[in-house]
Amino acid sequence: MNFETKAETLRGIVTKSTKRFIAGCKKDGEVAVIVADDGTRSFNLYRIGVAGPETILLVGETDEGRHIEAILHHSAVRISMIAVPQNDERAQRRAIGFTADHREPDGLTDIG
Repeated sequence: MNFETKAETLRGIVTKSTKRFIAGCKKDGEVAVIVADDGTRSFNLYRIGVAGPETILLVGETDEGRHIEAILHHSAVRISMIAVPQNDERAQRRAIGFTADHREPDGLTDIG
C-alpha cells in the first residue's frame, strides 16, 4: 500500500483550501492574500512543498519584498487566508517573480 506522509496530506489540504478560498474571493470581487507564519514572522505564501515525511517547505515573500523559504514540521505550520479589496496594497504585492538565477526546488505546488 502507498500511504501519504503527514506533510503530503497537509500540502493537499492547504492546496484545496486555498483554491476554494481564492475562487470565493474572485466571485466577490476580492483578492486572496495567503499568509504563513514561521514562528518569528508572517509572510505572503506563494508555494508549498514537501521537504520530508513530516516537514513542509513554504516559499513566499516578506513584507520588505525579500524572498523567504521556511522549512517547518507539519505541526508548526500556520496559514491564514485573508480576503481584501482589489485595490488594497496587499493585493498589489501578490504578483511575484524570481530572478533568472533563482532555482526552484522540485515538487512545489503553487498556492494561487
